[in-house]
Amino acid sequence: VELFAMVMPTASVEVDVGPYELKEGTWDTEKEKFGDRVTEIFTRYASNFKGAVDQKWAYLVYHGAWFSPLKQALDAFIQTTQANVTGTVTASLFHGTIDLESRQSDHTLFFPEIRGLQSRSFNQQLCGPAAQIGGLPWEVLAKRMSKVSH
Repeated sequence: VELFAMVMPTASVEVDVGPYELKEGTWDTEKEKFGDRVTEIFTRYASNFKGAVDQKWAYLVYHGAWFSPLKQALDAFIQTTQANVTGTVTASLFHGTIDLESRQSDHTLFFPEIRGLQSRSFNQQLCGPAAQIGGLPWEVLAKRMSKVSH
């Protein structure tokens, strides 16, 4: 385990075409922001990008490619996405079941005041129309497939 702790994961981005000089700052001062922006674009526009990264990472580990450059780049991406994943979870294991007893994190995304049906901060009635909009591409596909098969 200590051997793997010595490996510092890194990611690199290669730009084919870009400005030599920036309007503000230099590439030395702006490269971190640029890398963050590239990651943001990947995660916004690449459907299930994180899932694909996880699957590829598991494949590389399973096949022993611990020191491959691709695994190191994926490690860097995963480390970035997990920066705010902190805290403790207490669970009890009994006869093959696991029960969550408590959880605590300074960076939690859980806010009890917006989860209930009586909440005033989130209109749960919007969920139905949102599901209809999300399902629209599949409804269109089903109609097309029905039309093609007739």
